[in-house]
Amino acid sequence: MSLSRRVWGDVCGASTHLGAVNPNYPANLPADCYPDTGGSDAGELINQHGPNEGKANLIEGCTKVLYPDTYWNFIQCYESCDISRTDPASPLKFMQQCATKEGFDAAKILECVNDPKQSLAINLANARATNSLVPAHTGTPWITVNGKSADVGELLESVCKAYTGTAPLPAACKKFMQDY
Repeated sequence: MSLSRRVWGDVCGASTHLGAVNPNYPANLPADCYPDTGGSDAGELINQHGPNEGKANLIEGCTKVLYPDTYWNFIQCYESCDISRTDPASPLKFMQQCATKEGFDAAKILECVNDPKQSLAINLANARATNSLVPAHTGTPWITVNGKSADVGELLESVCKAYTGTAPLPAACKKFMQDY
């Protein structure tokens, strides 16, 4: 017998549902939205676009955990692949391809993906991070810069304006900095 399952878009992860405000989001999410990471029966995570999306998200999450300083090139490679929604071999095939390209240990990533406790912890951490966004995310892609939502069309401007480093700004930022 498994715990009740929640569809993230219905109850656990959407600020609105069927055009109305979701009264459970984000502060009053039911307890089974975040199952106990110590338990072995956390229920099944249902992904909006099917199990391959979940596998791909977990592969990316494991890669980020295992290679926190260098994961981004893997993510770019992986996101550029044509991962099938129906072929169950697709996420792993492209994981192997991108791991090889970036010099990562594919077996180590797969070990993380297949570890029930670690994969649950990664999925829950990602869910909590998503559900803590202010304002609440309403779709994808949802991009944040320093914790604030950024419109995809204004991403470069958001990054340029958020920059606080000491190195000179790239030339592409100059057009945004005149009135800033």
